[in-house]
Amino acid sequence: MPAPRRSLRLANGITEFVRACAPRRSVLVVENVHEADATDRELLIVLARRIDPELLTVVACAGGPAPEAFRGRTAYAPPVPEPDLAFGAEAARAYVDSDGSEDDPRIVAAYEALDPGERAALHDRRAEELIRNGEPGAELGAIPYHREHGGDPGGAGAAALWAAVDHCVTEGFLDAVADLGMRGLAVVAEDSDLWWRFLQRTATAMAGLGRHDEAWRLWNRARRVSTKPAVHAAAAYGSAMLDARHPDPAQRDLDRAMGWINTAIAISTLLPDRADRAFKLGFDRNGRALIELRLGRPEAALELVESAIDLAVRDLPPGRHLQHRMVLLANRAQLLAGRGQTKEALEDYNAAIALDPAFPDYYLERGNLLFRLGMLDGALNDYEAAIRLSPPCRRRTTTGPSCASRSASRTPRSPISAG
Repeated sequence: MPAPRRSLRLANGITEFVRACAPRRSVLVVENVHEADATDRELLIVLARRIDPELLTVVACAGGPAPEAFRGRTAYAPPVPEPDLAFGAEAARAYVDSDGSEDDPRIVAAYEALDPGERAALHDRRAEELIRNGEPGAELGAIPYHREHGGDPGGAGAAALWAAVDHCVTEGFLDAVADLGMRGLAVVAEDSDLWWRFLQRTATAMAGLGRHDEAWRLWNRARRVSTKPAVHAAAAYGSAMLDARHPDPAQRDLDRAMGWINTAIAISTLLPDRADRAFKLGFDRNGRALIELRLGRPEAALELVESAIDLAVRDLPPGRHLQHRMVLLANRAQLLAGRGQTKEALEDYNAAIALDPAFPDYYLERGNLLFRLGMLDGALNDYEAAIRLSPPCRRRTTTGPSCASRSASRTPRSPISAG
């Protein structure tokens, strides 16, 4: 799962671009901010906070309370009464053509008064139109919306929602993953393969957003609904990580986490497919390594990570699960460095980076190790690579390490290094 703050870093990058390029006294007016998704609201807040109003004034129009960044700079206007007119089928079509953004209550009422079959047909027509037009971004919002309200919500709707979830996971848009995932769960059959994929992605996103109670409810739902071993193993792993990786150390329950991760390991050990077993068991052992490390047992953590690497080398097909192999190598590098085995640690970092040279985090970690060893040129090169490959930082800095240390992950953070 990408870093939860990746979207914030992207917002800062856009803000720096606008600050460098916008003409003075520009004005950005955004309507219906109360309906905007979390990523858009985040961008507006960053723009308002970081750009001098003499350069860009952000006017955010909303029907609810002003965001924190706008407090003290708000104006209120009473609603303008609308003439009492009747609206029919054309108004309903206008609502659909607005992709559900029209908020005139008369138009909304006309839409809701339509026969359900007519409404579904309008949504299908609009979805096909958007697909033909190829409008950027429509596949992440408007098309899934129309498909889930069209004539085949469990088929075309679920497929469109899943495509959007999959994209947003890759980009780190966790709020969108949580929203789209819950909508996907509402239209697919329980305990189907797609239902499980929606649930797993949604629960993981909620954990990354700090919505731990909601994530717990989803993992518990998986346990109640499914009898599939792989589902129970993954749900046990997810539950263990909720306890082990809680951002507040006082709320971590490492004993309970150990119980959950041992359940995951026990189930994964019994999986019949050799490659599937090697991947899932290696993943679970790597998760237990985090718990062992936080219990003050680094030797046990190293043994678990090395056993996971051995499984990958022995039982995974060549060229498969490269991300998993990369994480394991980097985790072993961290543990070896902690033991003073810096030569072996550097070798593992080199191998991890070679598997995905575009992933920034391990350049930073290798750079930190090189810096500690006094190899300053190599450290500087790694810090510069981490900065170049990462989304922008929140503010300018004069030193590479402090900026690079906030690099964002496009891939799942390794349990050993996760906070």
